[in-house]
Amino acid sequence: RLKIVTEPDSTGVYYLHMALLFATLLFTALPAAAAALWTSDDSSLLQVELAVDRQAPGAPGNAPSAAAADAGVEDSTSTASSNTSWCGFTGQPGFIKALTLPPTDNLLLDLTEALAVNNSVKFVVTAMSISGTYTDGSGYLTEFASPMEETSNTMFEFRLSSNGLSVDVFRPQLNLRTSDKEMLAALRRGAGNGHFDTLGTYRCAQGASGSFMSRAGLNPNVLHLMSQGQAVDVVLRGRDPTDSNITSSLETMLGAARAGEGPPSKADEPKRVIISGGSLIRKGFFVAKTAAQATSYRVLSVKAYKQNLDVAVEYMMADGNPMSVGFSLVKLPDKPMPFRPADERLLYFTTDYKDLGEHDRYTDELPEESVNRQVSTIWRYNMQRPESQIRIHIDPTVPKRWRSWFRKGVEAWNDAFRLIGRPKAVRAVLPEDKDWPKDYDISDARFSTISWTISSQVVSMGIAKVDPRSGEILKSDIVMSDGWVRSWLGDLDLLAPNFTHQLDQSMGYRFEACSDGNVVLGQRRIPGRLRVVDEYDWGKKISLLSAAVGQPVHARQRDTILGEGLRHVVTHETGHILGLRHNFKGSLGVGYDCIRNAACTAERGLSASVMDYVPVNFPSANAPDVHLFSPVLGDYDKLAIRYGYAEAQWLNASFQVARGEAPSFKTSDESASAESKLKAELQAVLLEAEKWETCYDADMMLKQDPACTAYDMSSDPIRYYEDEVRRLVDVQRNLLNTSVVPGAPYTHYGDAVNTVLGMAQSTGVKVIEWLGGVSNQYTYRRMTGQGAPKVSRHAVPANTQKRALSLALMIIRPNKAGLLPPTDSFPYLVSATSGRGSVESLDLAASERAVGTYVLAKMLSPQVLQRLHAEEQLRAAPGSGEGGLSTGEFLALVTKEVLKHGLRTSERGEWDLQRQLVNSLTQTYESKLPDASLAHVAHHLQRLRKEIVAALAEVKGDGGVFDDGEEPSPDEVLRAHLLSLHQDVHSALCDGKDVSACSFTGSLPSAAVRPPVALAPALLVLGAALALDW
Repeated sequence: RLKIVTEPDSTGVYYLHMALLFATLLFTALPAAAAALWTSDDSSLLQVELAVDRQAPGAPGNAPSAAAADAGVEDSTSTASSNTSWCGFTGQPGFIKALTLPPTDNLLLDLTEALAVNNSVKFVVTAMSISGTYTDGSGYLTEFASPMEETSNTMFEFRLSSNGLSVDVFRPQLNLRTSDKEMLAALRRGAGNGHFDTLGTYRCAQGASGSFMSRAGLNPNVLHLMSQGQAVDVVLRGRDPTDSNITSSLETMLGAARAGEGPPSKADEPKRVIISGGSLIRKGFFVAKTAAQATSYRVLSVKAYKQNLDVAVEYMMADGNPMSVGFSLVKLPDKPMPFRPADERLLYFTTDYKDLGEHDRYTDELPEESVNRQVSTIWRYNMQRPESQIRIHIDPTVPKRWRSWFRKGVEAWNDAFRLIGRPKAVRAVLPEDKDWPKDYDISDARFSTISWTISSQVVSMGIAKVDPRSGEILKSDIVMSDGWVRSWLGDLDLLAPNFTHQLDQSMGYRFEACSDGNVVLGQRRIPGRLRVVDEYDWGKKISLLSAAVGQPVHARQRDTILGEGLRHVVTHETGHILGLRHNFKGSLGVGYDCIRNAACTAERGLSASVMDYVPVNFPSANAPDVHLFSPVLGDYDKLAIRYGYAEAQWLNASFQVARGEAPSFKTSDESASAESKLKAELQAVLLEAEKWETCYDADMMLKQDPACTAYDMSSDPIRYYEDEVRRLVDVQRNLLNTSVVPGAPYTHYGDAVNTVLGMAQSTGVKVIEWLGGVSNQYTYRRMTGQGAPKVSRHAVPANTQKRALSLALMIIRPNKAGLLPPTDSFPYLVSATSGRGSVESLDLAASERAVGTYVLAKMLSPQVLQRLHAEEQLRAAPGSGEGGLSTGEFLALVTKEVLKHGLRTSERGEWDLQRQLVNSLTQTYESKLPDASLAHVAHHLQRLRKEIVAALAEVKGDGGVFDDGEEPSPDEVLRAHLLSLHQDVHSALCDGKDVSACSFTGSLPSAAVRPPVALAPALLVLGAALALDW
């Protein structure tokens, strides 16, 4: 090592010359592979430090790196054809030429060809984890194939600076654009130019001694010299490294020291634009911000192609764990794909922006909407070329036994593309196929993929990376976790989806990512889906499928069931990477009788859209032959593909293609006519779409429309929920035998009983959402001025709401509903819910009480009463459908049902419901509901107080005089319960009112308020204290 520190005085350049002369002589004598720089924080010092690493001069430069071998990544530093060299670096030709020098970490990027047109190039950066990270202490830190972009804008532009010494990096802002030429100057000034970074360039000089390169144009003041891979970084504090005197002097000294001659000649060196790849790696290529936290990195592989550059890097993070990321820089098309406007009737993922300026008004917009117009363009693949085909590569991580099912799931979408003349538009490519690409890499932007990752979660993600200018999908990836397999057959080491998804609402989610721009924003969490956090939990569950059919399934049935389930999920996720969003009302498109008939669902499926979430369609004694998972695309899905992918040149040729004939393309005049026909076709598709019910993620979050939800089924969801409860009753009856297989512990039984009760509770909560519900529709006024054929909103019919209420009221009494296990199984009711190696007796009464009171509390919540009040505004509106359920009628039905056994009942379970009724009404009375709603609540509290007083008057006994230690009689306990209820009602009604007008004792019979002898002294003291305070 050599270190020179000097004051930057008038002799500073002299000392610098001496340092470089000595360093260069040292480099000449000793072979070196790398050099590093450390600089002092003291800005007054000029410091040069050289580190020389010994390496055999003949070390091969093309051997695969150990880092790549360890990570299972093919090192391709020598795989590209027609390799060229520059300044001793080996080059791979491509969109961006990659220049490498052993070790691979020495990476330079040649932008010369990329910047050949207008000295600029636009590209997007994709990033994916190419290896998962798991530790025993923390679990999964990174999962394989997860998106690693940490910004919503991954589009960049390289521009060569005016002096050619640096490359400016721009990240265009995408939310503001303009097609109004007169607004260009204002947009540029007002929004800025998007300058993001500046990268220095290298120059190579040739002389008799060989070549050396220098880097200039950087800030802070750094000049970098490298000769045959031997590097010197010079930090010039307070000096300009581009100063011609310093630069020429340094280059002269280095050349003279190596060759014993004057400055090397530059006449033969073509002008090239070379930047540091290492700098980009340390910055995570501008998108993976976590990379900046890494303490070091190693390059696993570098691959250059015609349209993209791929770099695989393993970062060592500060916590000591590695993070492997595959980056792909993808050149954007010179001419963006024609965009297609989004429409809410057939919703796609979109790129949204504001088109500033004044524009010609469309017929369907207001005048002010044509100024600074909001534009939304859908995401889709570019299928304009006849040979276009969407290829989804099934990654080798997918087990072979499931690959054929994955192929079926992907290629199911050809049923939709066939309607627009593209019967083979989508294809799944398997590793065993003859045309499987030899250079396949999951992070390579040329390949859209489906991969299989290990996870403790039930996870599926559909991720699209797009050109934000047009919405063209450039690369897409589906990630499936092995949790799906375990989630379907519990008694065969797997879980049933209904069973797992509803096991624990407080900590459970199914993850499904959605994208915006070029990056996954995050994981949309849908409550009620299970995330199992401990591996041992998986083995304790049961299969509701085997319980439903009465016997376990054999191995062949198991594989078919799992394969069909995986096919269905893959079809759903493929819809996402084709651009489609969820439609949570898709299930309304198929009748209940149809979903219970396999012949019907073979044609129509279980839903009008596979983009809905539907539960497993379990068989039953009345319907033994059903499709567990939807076997075909829905009609809504086919319409959506017609809207997104129909092209003008294919409208007239579609039938020829469908028949296998060669399409006939049109002349330019005919093409213009085809464009006009395309607009008419798309408009017709949108009008046809209005007959289907639609709702999306944002609609579901509003919780206004009860049919806009996940995991319901059929055009009559209440009927589905009713059958669901009946099925749970049957399951509970046989649960001891189906949950505990021979040789298994009985703790499985207690866990299963609790789970079934939890599913019943979840069903009760779902039907409560129908109370006060409103059906919202996406409807448009006709271009003729006529109204839409259906209204935009209407109240859920009163009959439907009453059916929902009746089912919820049945669930609040699990025992009477048959949802508790039979009494002869009580001796086996133990569970292991506290963790591995534990056994505890199941408190069935507590579980029953928890279900009943939770559902009743949800039923009487202020949210439900607020919905009922808002719904009443629609009841008198013409054309709004059948009237809904009024607040007064709803409260009367609930109160009557809860008190149907009378206040004097001795059943302790009824006391719990009475207590919850009082608590819910009193809490709601104190909320900020409209006065009309509060008046109804007050009315029922007053009635309830009168009934409590009447019950107290009829309770036998004189008030109960008993000695200390004597057990009170049942009547005394009942009286205490009723007094407590009365006091709560009285406190709610009389809070803040005149004490004399709300006398607690004035309305009670004397026997009811006579205190026991043992309590009289205490009450007298309390009364005296209150009197003094008054």
